[in-house]
Amino acid sequence: MVILESTEKRSILLTPYKDYPPESLSGTFCRSIFCWLNSLIAVGYSKILTLDDLFILDEELEAARLHAKFQVAWDEGIL
Repeated sequence: MVILESTEKRSILLTPYKDYPPESLSGTFCRSIFCWLNSLIAVGYSKILTLDDLFILDEELEAARLHAKFQVAWDEGIL
């Protein structure tokens, strides 16, 4: 079970889910030591990073979505 949990799951997922960022699909050990960042660090070491080099952002963290949630909370006086 430990071996199965420590491997990346991209190869066994359906097509729409294969584009998820590596931190979402990496195993428990990789998440705990941030080894999913190794490829990004290697690219950044060899050239200047651009937006195309970065991983796809989770929809829950997109600025437009967070701004809308913040605006609703601000309007309701929660913040």
